[in-house]
Amino acid sequence: MGLSVDASNACIPVEYPVERLCPPLPTAIRGETLVVDGQGGRLNQDKSLLVYPSNKLVIVRDLSLSSSNSNPIQAFCYRGHTAQVTVAKFSPSGAYVASGDAKGKLRVWSYDNDEHLPKLTLQALNGPIRDLDWDFESKRLVIVGEIDGGGAERAASECTRVITWDVGTSLGTTAPHARKRSSTCAFKPSRPMRIVTGGKDDSKLLFHAGPPFKRIVDGT
Repeated sequence: MGLSVDASNACIPVEYPVERLCPPLPTAIRGETLVVDGQGGRLNQDKSLLVYPSNKLVIVRDLSLSSSNSNPIQAFCYRGHTAQVTVAKFSPSGAYVASGDAKGKLRVWSYDNDEHLPKLTLQALNGPIRDLDWDFESKRLVIVGEIDGGGAERAASECTRVITWDVGTSLGTTAPHARKRSSTCAFKPSRPMRIVTGGKDDSKLLFHAGPPFKRIVDGT
């Protein structure tokens, strides 16, 4: 799919087509990780795509095209979130993008068609999502973040989850980090499948094997 300027996913009347788009820069918050993804997947391997969060938007930019009067900035703005977007990443296939926001909402939406329809909308965490990653088959997602609130609700909530990408079914039980605060995660890009998650406060890496996934190593 090209990044031709259009009004996809926007409340803009069809009779008033967009002629030029000036996408915003990434939103940075002091003390928080800014996730910028430059892996567009197999479908977009001939393009230099960059996807990043900007307030409530997900921005996809094609860096292989120069900006000029005859060739304006090529970009797409996804407007499906109602809270500040914290992370967005392409699937390895390049057909879908997974994005998470500050209220713990996960959205998986198609990139390979003009309507960019959502495949999955899920309340993944009870707090902000800080990072996510796809497995190499584009079938599973690991999501990490923080838990809001306290008491029994906090104790019962997860700061790390592994799910199927299309229906959101949990794929095992992951180990929590200190104070229920995780900041980063990654899938091993081959079999046997492994997941590593990093804590925000405990400076630990926790390793998991699966599916179904369970903790196997505690790295300090």
